Amino acid sequence: MISITEWQKIGVGTTGFGIFFILFGILLYFDSVLLAFGNLLFLTGLLLIIGLRKTFSFFFQRHKLKGTSFFLGGVVIVLLRWPLLGMFLETYGFLSLFKAPPHANLSVSKPFERWCTCVQPDLARVCLTRVGSQGQRVAPRVGTTPRHQGKHP
Repeated sequence: MISITEWQKIGVGTTGFGIFFILFGILLYFDSVLLAFGNLLFLTGLLLIIGLRKTFSFFFQRHKLKGTSFFLGGVVIVLLRWPLLGMFLETYGFLSLFKAPPHANLSVSKPFERWCTCVQPDLARVCLTRVGSQGQRVAPRVGTTPRHQGKHP
């Protein structure tokens, strides 16, 4: 079982309050004080959960510098009371921080593929279609025999 320290428990609560204040600030038409407070609580909670060294090593990796600069720049812009622009910058930075690198394998887990191909073969054909290396669509093999359109061999 994973042991959680007291600091990590406090960090989870702080991060939760940060997310709450960010969402509440968005609901109140981008209230800059609530958004700034939520940003500070979120970042503080993140530091408490994973630690200072891991946080810096996550944010300042070479391939994540663009996302980090947009995210932290958005936090600074929100603190300077430009909430709409700051939240757009933060959102773009957050999405570019957590997007998958181009070399990542984004295939669906094998149990889900097996369930789709056994229970819902038509759903599997639609949902599990992947893009090949040349940009063409590649459908997975569904079932063991090919489907014939009205013809029987």
